[in-house]
Amino acid sequence: MSEVKYIFKDPDFLEFCYYRAWSTAGASEEHAKIMARCIAYGDRIGKQQQGMGVFEAPITVLRSGNLNIKAKPEVVTDGPAYTVIDGNMSSGQYTVTRATNIAIEKARSSGIAISLSRNHNDAGCFAAYTSLASDQDMIAIATNNALRLVSPWGAMENILCSLPLAMSSPGGDEAPIEVDIATGDTYDAHISEAYFNKTKLKGKWLANPETGELTDDVSEFFEPIGEFGRLADCSAPVVFDSPRLYSLSVMCEVLSGVLVPGGRIGPEIPYPVSAWTEYQGETSVGGSMIIVINPAIFGDIKEFKSKSDKLARYCKDAKKLPDVDEIYLPGERGYRNRVTGVEVKIQKSHWDGFKEILNSFDLSIKELKNEWYREVNNTATKG
Repeated sequence: MSEVKYIFKDPDFLEFCYYRAWSTAGASEEHAKIMARCIAYGDRIGKQQQGMGVFEAPITVLRSGNLNIKAKPEVVTDGPAYTVIDGNMSSGQYTVTRATNIAIEKARSSGIAISLSRNHNDAGCFAAYTSLASDQDMIAIATNNALRLVSPWGAMENILCSLPLAMSSPGGDEAPIEVDIATGDTYDAHISEAYFNKTKLKGKWLANPETGELTDDVSEFFEPIGEFGRLADCSAPVVFDSPRLYSLSVMCEVLSGVLVPGGRIGPEIPYPVSAWTEYQGETSVGGSMIIVINPAIFGDIKEFKSKSDKLARYCKDAKKLPDVDEIYLPGERGYRNRVTGVEVKIQKSHWDGFKEILNSFDLSIKELKNEWYREVNNTATKG
């Protein structure tokens, strides 16, 4: 196994780079800033595969014409506690952010609200959306589907997506509780990392397409897509380690694909990954869902936060195993990182690929750094 090399970068600078890349590509200032925030959020909480590691995906669908960077999501159905949004082939970051903000505003008076979205591309890190609610003392649950990347339990044919599932709940004196998981044991980003880093998966989650034999070695089945960096196809179907995540994956597909009017279910989205290097006339996501709950409608928000803190302390004060220094709440370490603004760890191979993308927009790290320093200094002077 080879050693994975990392570098450390200021997350505010990374967000500025993302913003400049998307604005140079033709996005509006609002769209570019939302894209930058959502991608940088993955970096900030330590999930590099949902931060810089995911940057290449929207660039690919932009170049192939499947992402309309100038489009604006529009509300097509609206009610007191619900909304349906058509992304008009926009980015998932732009569409789901709007869907989340609408649900938050509706939940202020209704107590609970749901936003369903269709016709948008991959939205990346879903904690970036649920945290918008928990930062405003609300609870949120969100998911979306995408192209098929994992087999049903007992099968060896990719039918389902390893869907994102995020849940956030506000804390009081303690950190908020923030869950951000995939509904599969592994997915395309993990497979790509294992291949490029010359490592193996953490479990035998690939099935030999000929024999069905399970393996953790991706090298035989990984098919890099030329000129598209780390994106690739995998000829071996992915399997679940247990029926638990399979059950969760199917239910998230119902909420994000089946439930969304005009949305598509995962098996109907063009596949494999290399299909998205060509024009498809549709988006890489069939649908998304976010539910926002406002605890203040149901009772005293101070009581809610007090009980949340009490639950947190019960967990954190539990007797530790011999080799454990601290017990963390779900998402606590990521939360600490994003509120303190500490430098984030970036895989060097991601950084090298990112610089190549910037170069394709005639942007250089040196020029961006100078521009960013000037902006920071101007802001400090005005302050």
